[in-house]
Amino acid sequence: MKLFTDNRNYKTIVITERQAKIIREATDGNFSTEVLNGIGDIKEKVKYCIQHLGDYIGAGSSRVVFQIDDEKVFKLAYNDAGVEQNIEECKWANGEYSIFPKIYDYDAKGNWIISEFVLPAKKEDFDYFLKKYNKAPWIRQWSEFVEFIWSLDAIQKKYDWRIYNDDKIEVLRKNRLFDEVYDYVMSNNVPIGDLTVINNWGLAKRNGDAMPVILDAGWRNGLHDEFYGGNNIPYIDDLIESKRIIVITEEQMGQLIYHC
Repeated sequence: MKLFTDNRNYKTIVITERQAKIIREATDGNFSTEVLNGIGDIKEKVKYCIQHLGDYIGAGSSRVVFQIDDEKVFKLAYNDAGVEQNIEECKWANGEYSIFPKIYDYDAKGNWIISEFVLPAKKEDFDYFLKKYNKAPWIRQWSEFVEFIWSLDAIQKKYDWRIYNDDKIEVLRKNRLFDEVYDYVMSNNVPIGDLTVINNWGLAKRNGDAMPVILDAGWRNGLHDEFYGGNNIPYIDDLIESKRIIVITEEQMGQLIYHC
């Protein structure tokens, strides 16, 4: 195991899973969205979440994510783009698609949402799912699933080429995952770039088994130009002064100490 150091990592603390559990148990039970809504400054909002939920488990260019428990996470917007993405994500949750994390609660203004905790997916997870549930022999692994996504993009943009023709796509749509992805992409004109990156997929329990789900449904066409074009968007670590905590296993900690 190797930790790469940059300027941001000088504010990083590495702790074990056991230590993280102790911190969560010590701070759990007092978190209130009503109190959070009454805090105006985003730095203070983040500090309040850290105080009661522990350090954030993930962050992007507009939202920071805290784990509430084994089933739920709290996504806090820290700029206008994050607010828009929270609002957009709520449009897809708890509706006709099972390929999105469930939404348990949300702020009407888009400042935060409480959504389903989803385990990150690996390419091997996709391979297992496709081999078990997909009847089409020409798609058995992640890279071939990505080719299906690009075929949908080609249909939308009326390209002369595509990897899978209409007949093969119709066969694939007999599987729930393929059918929902097809309908989501083709009916809503969504950008497909995020769908072709494994880091944007996770695993959630659906009908008693693990099914791939889209981790972030907040992106839409035009959002980049509207909120990011020409702007220098500060990263969350640049907005707060608290230290970043990375949680690793006891075994990884032993390897880290050994290599140090």
